[in-house]
This record gives sequence, structure tokens and C-alpha cells, in this order.
Amino acid sequence: MALRQTAISYQIGVGDGTFDPAVLDKATAYCQQALQLLTSPPHSTPDTLLYESDILFYQAGIWEALADIHCAAGRWTEAIDSYQKFHDLSLQRNNQFYTN
Repeated sequence: MALRQTAISYQIGVGDGTFDPAVLDKATAYCQQALQLLTSPPHSTPDTLLYESDILFYQAGIWEALADIHCAAGRWTEAIDSYQKFHDLSLQRNNQFYTN
């Protein structure tokens, strides 16, 4: 989650003028790295046992953050694709708060 939170911090910083929009590429890379860690084989992840619904929850949150970052960067097609992945994972988790 630290990678996601760092990415969100960059996005907020761009929004309030603290950071140059160029850092959004770094924020995107952090989200992609976090997604890669969550989908890597169990032997290469931390010792913490994550249940499938937990992994889906974290993946969904990262896709939502990534979509927001794409919006901030003006990458509309990527934003829509990322929001769709967020929605699909929310459905898979049966998270009715985000799917209704």
C-alpha cells in the first residue's frame, strides 16, 4: 500500500501545484509496481498471508488510484480502462458500495 499512497501523493501534489505533471509518470510506475507485487507468486511476496478477497481489494484500490492519475495526466483512454478494471474487481469482490 505504500507504493499506492506514494502515487496518490504525487497526484495530489500535481493537483495543488506542488509538483510538475511529469511526476505522474512516476506515480503510474508505482501503481504498476504495486499491481505486479500483488499478482506475483506467493513465494515472492511478504510473509503476510493475504486472502483472495484482500488481494482483490488492494488491486481494486490501486486501479482506482491509477485511473485518477491517468485523469490528472489527461490520459483519458487509460483512465477509462483503469476505472473499468476497478469496477470489475469490485464486482468480483461483491463490493456493492462501488458497483451500485
